[in-house]
This record gives sequence, structure tokens and C-alpha cells, in this order.
Amino acid sequence: MNLDGFKVDEIAHRAPPEDFSLPDRWIRGRLNQVIREVHRSLEEYKFNEASHTLYHFIWHEFCDWYLELTKLYLYKEEIRRDGTLPNKRL
Repeated sequence: MNLDGFKVDEIAHRAPPEDFSLPDRWIRGRLNQVIREVHRSLEEYKFNEASHTLYHFIWHEFCDWYLELTKLYLYKEEIRRDGTLPNKRL
């Protein structure tokens, strides 16, 4: 992956939190919590806990819940958020 010239701060601060949908705010909050939990587990050399936390987040929260919840927003006919293209052919 080529990340030359990529600055995280430019992307992370481009939109205020209130501009995100409810599922987006929820998953971002959970991601921040998961990052703290994994970091703590790794500092304590509890690799099993760290991997379990990541696995649970990816499969049970991101895939099972977040992706399903965002479909409601993505299938609307209005202009979609965060650069997602409308359901029209270009």
C-alpha cells in the first residue's frame, strides 16, 4: 500500500462528529474502545485477549451490525455521505 504524503489528521478532522450517521458514530466509538482494550492487553502480554477482542469487534460488531445498519443509509436515493456514490450509473 502506498501511503506517501498521506496525513491522518487531514482525514480524521474533515467532518465534525455530528455530520456522521448514528451507525457511524457508534462504530467509531466502539473502535476507539477496542483500540484501548487491545493496547492494554498487549502491554500486559495477554495476546489471547487482544486477538479475541479484535475478532469479536470485526465479526460481531463491524460485520454483523455496522454493515447491516449502514445499508439503510446507503440505499437511500438522496446524496450519500462520505463519498459513497449514488445508485446511478456514471
